[in-house]
Amino acid sequence: DYAETEIFVWDLEVVRSSNITDEDILEDLPEHNPEWWCKVENGFILNLCGEKKNKIAYDYKS
Repeated sequence: DYAETEIFVWDLEVVRSSNITDEDILEDLPEHNPEWWCKVENGFILNLCGEKKNKIAYDYKS
């Protein structure tokens, strides 16, 4: 049962790297807005304006 499977942040890994930038991806999204689009870096959620959306970094064993 998938509901009982524990997946930790540190279990996630990059399967394939590419040279595509965040901005390239954003340009392909309809009605893109750099304040809405977010990514996780070093445990922090960041929008493309560089604003942190969480005050405390995520624990990678969560």
